[in-house]
Amino acid sequence: MEVAALASVIPLLSLVSNANAKPPLFASIFVLGPLGLVLTFAALVSAAALIRLLLTASIQKRVLQIGHSINVAIQRRLLDQPYLFHAAQNSSRFVAALHKTDQLSLGVMGR
Repeated sequence: MEVAALASVIPLLSLVSNANAKPPLFASIFVLGPLGLVLTFAALVSAAALIRLLLTASIQKRVLQIGHSINVAIQRRLLDQPYLFHAAQNSSRFVAALHKTDQLSLGVMGR
């Protein structure tokens, strides 16, 4: 989609530089006239941006789901331990483990 948006710059520039020259490759776009050409370019750029936005949102959602499942697994393992285990251990280690999974999931997203 991004390649199409970039390729649509060529007829736009050709129209701006010389309105009489119509490249045969893009002749169907020139039938619409200058306004049609600009609208086609804007539609392609908008579609590419929308696809990029949807892809980013889906990647972030999946990464956060994975981080959540890791946190749930850690908490489940901790809660399954007997009372003496919790009494003998320092709870800050467990909180640090949960914090590390949050940092890992946010690090994967690039924040």
